[in-house]
Amino acid sequence: MDFDNSSDGAALPEADRPAIVAVSRWRDLDGRSGSRAERTVRVTLPAEGKPYDRRSFVDHIGTIVGVGAIEAIGPSNQSHIWSITFETAAAKQLFVAAGDFFIGGRRAVVAGSRPARTVVRVHWVPYAVPMSVVTAEIRRISGHKVLSANFETVAVGSHSHVVRTLVRAITLECASSSASIPHVVTWKHAGAMGEALVTVRGRASACLRCSSTLHLRKECDAVKCTSCRKWGRHATADCPTLSSWTIRTAPEVITDGDL
Repeated sequence: MDFDNSSDGAALPEADRPAIVAVSRWRDLDGRSGSRAERTVRVTLPAEGKPYDRRSFVDHIGTIVGVGAIEAIGPSNQSHIWSITFETAAAKQLFVAAGDFFIGGRRAVVAGSRPARTVVRVHWVPYAVPMSVVTAEIRRISGHKVLSANFETVAVGSHSHVVRTLVRAITLECASSSASIPHVVTWKHAGAMGEALVTVRGRASACLRCSSTLHLRKECDAVKCTSCRKWGRHATADCPTLSSWTIRTAPEVITDGDL
């Protein structure tokens, strides 16, 4: 590999050449332990505390994973937002797990540079129902940001004509293990409504009757409450809605003092 040791046609001083060669060799080692994005975190500090310098970050990093774990560090175009890339993804995870820290009495907020993303698939929704209706319900129930939403496609016929299926692939900003991703959602549109199944690759299936992950609907023996219409939560006699209704409609008791 050849290195350009010149700047504007002038040779650099001999003492500077080893540093240039070292940087070039370092570049060749990129990708040895996960992509740069997978090994990078973003640290945001209050803008009013500027300027910040590397020494403050390095001191803290040294106490968590050691200074040797740092591959690259520097500010973005906004000097209070810094990017730190670690030698390994494991070192990054340890640093993120340690949470926020303080520099000069100001909180430094630690966040992974690439938020976790999960693709969920929504089934049973009629094609005529707008995508926005489904994504709004997913966002309302899970609380996660919707990054994208599309219909899955399939090739049909001898000429491989591509058509949309009714399965909607929705990308959420969250981990696939998130317990807040529902198994079923209810959609409403133009006077119609129905239930939609939500699946996540690798997640255990849930009973669509009682929501248990220990069995499927065909194996469910849950009893439906005739008061609130829910399955397997309680007997009708113990239904909270029935109890509150009874309290509200209880007959007035007249005592001798009221006469």
